[in-house]
Amino acid sequence: MPVVFSTYTKNLFVSQNGKICKMEDGIICSGKDIDYTVNRLCDGSFYRYTDNIKNGYIVTNDGIRAGIYGEAIYQNRKLSVVNSFCGVNLRIPYRFKSCADVIINKFYSDGIHSTLIYSPPGVGKTTLIRELALKLSKKFCVCVVDEKCEILPCGFEYGGGMCDILRGYSKPDGMEIAVRTLSPQLIICDEIGMTDDIPAILSVQNSGVPLIATAHGDSIKAIMRKPNLKTLCDNGIFERFVRLSKGSSGMEMCEEIV
Repeated sequence: MPVVFSTYTKNLFVSQNGKICKMEDGIICSGKDIDYTVNRLCDGSFYRYTDNIKNGYIVTNDGIRAGIYGEAIYQNRKLSVVNSFCGVNLRIPYRFKSCADVIINKFYSDGIHSTLIYSPPGVGKTTLIRELALKLSKKFCVCVVDEKCEILPCGFEYGGGMCDILRGYSKPDGMEIAVRTLSPQLIICDEIGMTDDIPAILSVQNSGVPLIATAHGDSIKAIMRKPNLKTLCDNGIFERFVRLSKGSSGMEMCEEIV
């Protein structure tokens, strides 16, 4: 299959000489290329990363998330192993330093409010909360629970302020540790919605620490159709709801009322 380079607005194909071209003229990725890439991502030790691969991804030290899929083998109705790899999606993090300015000026000029930021995949939720963490930490004590190590990978924390980063912690464990030992004024995390997240988020709310989190969804109706997110909304966890979308000139955001 052809190698695809996906930007914010386009899918591009590249020829052997490095020029943008039609799909049929693009570089072809072979099975050997996929195996080589997965081996490099695993530092040559596939078994060390078996659990990560079962979860569908590996994150490198510099925050590149590699989505990996292949042939799945189940034992006793549980995913046992993934092999015969078929594809890799490399998601490369970057700084878009001005993307948080609008939301900070509009929503947080009078203090921090618990906020759910939502959009379909690929619109820029992680990029946005990365900048929120760095800029808000210059005024508030911020704790980032970075379960997938891609909100603030190593090196991205420079330019921030009072920011504690719990890399690799699950959201429930990270939130509990943050509230119990780090005295945060704000907690930030990505992609909430799993069942295990709910008690931890309710506990954070009860502790009085505001939470900024993200979720997948293209509308409030879609968010409310997800039982776990509906539970949080019904309990009044979030004061603000911000929907992101792709506009003609980049990311657009608007506040929504529930």
